[in-house]
Amino acid sequence: PQIDANQLTIFPGQSYYAINNTVSNIGVEYGDVGGVKYLGYRRLRISYIPDVSRPTEGWREVLVSSSDIQPTNGVVHVLDIAGQFGFDVGEVRNEIINSKR
Repeated sequence: PQIDANQLTIFPGQSYYAINNTVSNIGVEYGDVGGVKYLGYRRLRISYIPDVSRPTEGWREVLVSSSDIQPTNGVVHVLDIAGQFGFDVGEVRNEIINSKR
């Protein structure tokens, strides 16, 4: 499904549940070209949703891009990770501290 972060009511992507019941939103983001919306490049946007009671807030996003790279043993994808994705640093820190007790 298509996603547009500026128009989530029209293009919301789709929510997916992981095995441990964490929720992510995944959608295809269509870029603009020559002033025409949704006609350009396409990339996958994966957004971890930290609080399902507020499903459109606090997303931690990563963009997934690929190109015409044709390796002999699989597909090449590039993750554009500008920050934290998929976990809360505070939670990880607390788990580490509590595991030492």
